[in-house]
Amino acid sequence: MGNLKLNNITKIFGKNDSKITALKNISLEIKEGELVSITGTSGSGKSTLLNILGLIDKSTEGTYIINGQDVSKFSDKDMDKKRNEDFGFIIQHFALIDGISVEKNIELPLLYGKVEKSKRKERVEELLEKLKIKDKRKKMSTELSGGQCQRVAIARALANRPEIILADEPTGALDSENGKSIMKILKDLNKDGATVIIVTHDKNIAKECNREIVMKDGRIIDERKN
Repeated sequence: MGNLKLNNITKIFGKNDSKITALKNISLEIKEGELVSITGTSGSGKSTLLNILGLIDKSTEGTYIINGQDVSKFSDKDMDKKRNEDFGFIIQHFALIDGISVEKNIELPLLYGKVEKSKRKERVEELLEKLKIKDKRKKMSTELSGGQCQRVAIARALANRPEIILADEPTGALDSENGKSIMKILKDLNKDGATVIIVTHDKNIAKECNREIVMKDGRIIDERKN
């Protein structure tokens, strides 16, 4: 399942005179199987919201429920486990590790999850095939184009079969043709049952999602269905 519910989430960074309220009383529900975009200008709170949704950060106030579990009360260890099991992350600049091959990059979450070697190999093969990068398996990230790097990053994000895909500007570093290709992959993943949440500045990407959440100054100011 991939059902997410935020109740009155506030996130404050810093203290006293340097205090910044990045999110202000955010209440939001994202249902299993949705394809949702989060849009807004720089500094509107999009990435902060995504970090809380993906258990990279905790809110200062409010509750966050994932599939009926209140993760606001989770320990850091619980957060790490839940994040690795339930979420796949895709970011603008790929975050691939230099010095290891494409297949080793894809394998990393499986190593972290202590998956046995034969099953790791099988899953990596599946993903190389799915993302059409089998011929790049031994290449280093420095030898790949931007579009190829993003395909590797998506394969890695899918390694543990996450229910929820969080994508932060996944097409931002790509030309329009590669951007369309990556968006098609994300839409196909959604059709296969994944809940997909995309932070984007690109209005065309946002329009391809079923629902658009618009943020400004740490608040949700509009929600629209496409």
